[in-house]
Amino acid sequence: MRRRYVTSAIAIGSATAAYIRLARPWQLRWGATDPETDGPLPGDDLIANPDLTATRAITVGTSCKGLRCLIHIVVPGLHAHPGWFRGWR
Repeated sequence: MRRRYVTSAIAIGSATAAYIRLARPWQLRWGATDPETDGPLPGDDLIANPDLTATRAITVGTSCKGLRCLIHIVVPGLHAHPGWFRGWR
């Protein structure tokens, strides 16, 4: 019984270490290029010493002009809720 606990603890510890070492860095910069992760972004000046830095990016392949195409990606305002796009026309 004790051997089962030790084996389980080793397996869980190994899986956690592999996640932290391999998957987590990739998740924190998912889709972003080196200049995007290294350079300043809007809002960086709001928190002097952040506990966590993560830059994720997507590429929107469209020919739309202006912000009309981003209405379903960007949620405007601090207290806006996803799907509440009243007034964005």
